[in-house]
Amino acid sequence: MSNSLPKKIRLCDNLLIETLFQKGEKFQKESLICKYLESVNFQVGFSAPKKRFPRAVDRNQIKRHLRESFRLHYKEILGESPKGYGYFIFMGSVNTSFKETEELMKEVLTYWKASLS
Repeated sequence: MSNSLPKKIRLCDNLLIETLFQKGEKFQKESLICKYLESVNFQVGFSAPKKRFPRAVDRNQIKRHLRESFRLHYKEILGESPKGYGYFIFMGSVNTSFKETEELMKEVLTYWKASLS
């Protein structure tokens, strides 16, 4: 069993990302913003803005934390066959721990599930 987020789940298509930002709904819990859109497919993306985190090392670490916390909890919260597109944007500080990021991700995923029901 692989410990990485499967490639088919990653949101890479720029057109889909643009549609998600134009038509999707937004939810924010403290420093984590989630844009989501209902769909029959399931894909997610993660980002940390360059303006807020000028060092690439910091942006990459934050995105790793987001991906890992998502991978650990999405099946238990969203179920075995989730639906929709999601994009997570982290607006916190550089020194946010993995535990804090994980708790934020759990809360955002719970809200996402409730809004899709």
